[in-house]
Amino acid sequence: MTPNQTTPNQTTLNQNQLIYAGAVITMNDHSEIFAPGYLRIAQDKIIEIGSGRPAPTDAETVQDFGDDVLLPGFVNTHH
Repeated sequence: MTPNQTTPNQTTLNQNQLIYAGAVITMNDHSEIFAPGYLRIAQDKIIEIGSGRPAPTDAETVQDFGDDVLLPGFVNTHH
């Protein structure tokens, strides 16, 4: 683990984050799926979604969810 890398269970609010996952399923008009995929988050907003595993910037905290699937923008109303 690199100095800026965290485990998925750690809270990292108000940080720039780069999140890796086995797949990212978008909720956009094209229903894009990126496998493997990533999210970039800045100031609590998703600023980039894509395929692959880009290198983090010095300001980003990395979270690696391995083979898990992410559904950014999905809101679970059952809880």
